[in-house]
Amino acid sequence: KRDLKSDLNDLVTSGMEWINDGDFVVIHSIEENIEHLIPEAKKRGANFKILVLKQDILTTGKILNILINNQIDFEVIPEYDLVHYFDKITKLFIGTQALTNDNYLICDPGTSNIVSECHIHNIPIVLFLKTLKLSHHPVTDQNIRKNSFQDEHDGVEYSFSIHSNDIIKLELISHIITEKGEVTKDEVDILREQVVAG
Repeated sequence: KRDLKSDLNDLVTSGMEWINDGDFVVIHSIEENIEHLIPEAKKRGANFKILVLKQDILTTGKILNILINNQIDFEVIPEYDLVHYFDKITKLFIGTQALTNDNYLICDPGTSNIVSECHIHNIPIVLFLKTLKLSHHPVTDQNIRKNSFQDEHDGVEYSFSIHSNDIIKLELISHIITEKGEVTKDEVDILREQVVAG
């Protein structure tokens, strides 16, 4: 039987080498991998800064509480302002809800735009992935919902829609870090089969 806490600890240990002195790391949402990795790097004495891309107040508030409670230096900007930071940031950290068998990541809304921008500007994109999140189903089988509701601004009513998740091609990712260490894109299928074998 897999020990989930042990897997997380191993992932944090593997991820430690990806935070270096002088890093200015972009984060967009809070995944448990990143939630544990960043504070641990600070405890081990790494000197780095986090660039938080502001989301809804609940998500951003949770990120800020973690950073403040661990005395981690940070700056908060709107997502659309990232273009002014490409000469300063050193890497983007992301997590995922799943990596499908046709090599798509299922991520929080907004992640796709950020990954695309960082890819275009040659910013390393580091994915922290528990192997248990390797799905045996294609992206078309994922439970991605479109939520729509009526909104109003200055007397103008309109229908507003948002999807529950973003879809990102694995090929845009620079580094894949698992509890077993860094793996290549070619090794992902082997890992998936190992997870099935148990």
